[in-house]
Amino acid sequence: EQIKINNKTLSEYHFSLKDFHLKSPTGFTEYNGEYHLFYNHSQNKKENDAQVWGHSVSKDLINWKKLNSAIAPFESYDNKGLLGGTALENDGMLYLIYTGISQQENIDENSPPTTNLTETINVATSKDGFYFGKSANNPVIKLTTKHTHLPLTKDYAKTPYVWKENDYFFALIGSQYKETQDGTLLLFKSQDLKNWDYVG
Repeated sequence: EQIKINNKTLSEYHFSLKDFHLKSPTGFTEYNGEYHLFYNHSQNKKENDAQVWGHSVSKDLINWKKLNSAIAPFESYDNKGLLGGTALENDGMLYLIYTGISQQENIDENSPPTTNLTETINVATSKDGFYFGKSANNPVIKLTTKHTHLPLTKDYAKTPYVWKENDYFFALIGSQYKETQDGTLLLFKSQDLKNWDYVG
């Protein structure tokens, strides 16, 4: 598609998938000489299916090769799907830091069964940028009431944005106050991307 800006003609390209419902791009990064684009898409061509992290690579940002999904929801902490996050390189490895949604049933003899959804922050790593394994430390961040002076909605930990500054990695995580429903950002820090301390 051709577009004009300030009398200059530019080409505009759109990434798309033929077979799946494509959602938010996430974790876009450069690694080992290629651009890696991760994105949420459904597992089975249905819009409301649990989301995986799709994965495509490019050398020029125009021609893309679709790969197998980088990570999929099959662990107890992400069995209902994966939301957005960050991809970054550290010490030659590619890290994916993402939100996992889990569902667990609470059965009480005196009341009907209930199902709770919980969101946590998790990590997957790769030595080559193509095959990823999930950390044994997952979930690496699980929000609790100790993290702020007001109670948080425990099941609300959205899309970690992670960067490195000096000797530490920092993560901003979207959450929500339980009573007021106001949004908030929580800051965590880590030296290894697996063990995280709450900052404020």
